[in-house]
Amino acid sequence: ATFQEIMDSVVDPSSDYIWHAVSSGIDAKGLYENKPRNAAQWHEFRRRAIALAEAANLIAVPGRRVARGDRTAESNEPLPVAEIQGRLDRQHDQLVGFAAALRDVSMKLVDAADRQDVAAVTDLGGTLDDICEACHLVFWYPPQSESLSAAPAQTPAKP
Repeated sequence: ATFQEIMDSVVDPSSDYIWHAVSSGIDAKGLYENKPRNAAQWHEFRRRAIALAEAANLIAVPGRRVARGDRTAESNEPLPVAEIQGRLDRQHDQLVGFAAALRDVSMKLVDAADRQDVAAVTDLGGTLDDICEACHLVFWYPPQSESLSAAPAQTPAKP
C-alpha cells in the first residue's frame, strides 16, 4: 500500500474515531458528554488504537511510495507526489522518529482503554494531534522554508 492508502484506510479513520470518542459540549438540551460507556465501546476504542500502532510500523518502511497517481484520495485534488516522495526519501530517519512517536502514543491509548481512563484519552488525543500535525508539516504540506526560499533574496538597505 502507498502512504496515501495507509493514511486514508487506517490512520485517518482510526484517529478520527479516537478524537471523537471523548468529547463534551452544549446543545439545545444542555451539557452533553461523549465517552465509551461499556465494554464493547472500550474494545472498539482499543481496536482503533492498535490499528494506529500498526500503521506506524507500515509508514516507517523504507521506500514506500507516496501514492499511485498524482491526486489525493479523499478529494481528488492535485498532489505534488515527487516533492513529497523526495522529502520522505531524504528524511527517512525523521519519518521513522514520527512513526515511533505515533506508535508510542497509540500504545498509551491502548493502555488508557484497558484502564477505561477518559482523562488519559483526552490528554493523549491532544498528543496524537500534535504528532500528526508535526509530521504533516514536514512531509505532506509544502514546507514554509521551501516557500520562503523561492522568494527573491533582498539586500538590506544601508543606513
